[in-house]
Amino acid sequence: MSYWAGHGRVLKKVPGRFNGKHVTFEEWFAFELKNRNGLFSRLNSMRLFEIYASIFGETRVHVLLFEEMVSDRAKFSDRLATVIRADSNHIGELLCAPAAKVRPSSARIRYQALRSWFLPDSFLLRFIPGAERFRHGFNRGIDKGSSYKKALTDAERHAVHELFAGGNLSLDKSLNLGLARRAYPGFADSDGRDTS
Repeated sequence: MSYWAGHGRVLKKVPGRFNGKHVTFEEWFAFELKNRNGLFSRLNSMRLFEIYASIFGETRVHVLLFEEMVSDRAKFSDRLATVIRADSNHIGELLCAPAAKVRPSSARIRYQALRSWFLPDSFLLRFIPGAERFRHGFNRGIDKGSSYKKALTDAERHAVHELFAGGNLSLDKSLNLGLARRAYPGFADSDGRDTS
């Protein structure tokens, strides 16, 4: 979801009239499922681990979890410091810095989607006196709203499960990462239901 909101929702490097056009999450997700070299292939952690392990050796490849960075920065900082031989306190300070880029607001995404189809390459404001002040206020207003959020459909969740469950199970078995506690695809919750 974050990747689509930040990168995948706007077409790039495509023929002229399609460049800059908005793509819905559903369209993007369906395309990425079929794209063998797309985002999903780069998110396959087991495949990435195997590639790096074949080059550097298994003992020199380390897997750190994003969820651990969010929920236990001290532990994450210690683990990362050990791997890169750096000061754990310094890493912790860097991790506490505000996010450099946040997910766009729902209003921003809707506005850009409409504009990409109805006012492409339109610079009407340059002809209106005081337009810069209006633009600044307008942008501030639509960016104030909450970040875009959307739950995956059952079909999308199933597709994610199919893509990553086997690799997650293998990676967890190899490295004892505790992925079951993090509700990764391939693991069941306390009621026996698959969490993916």
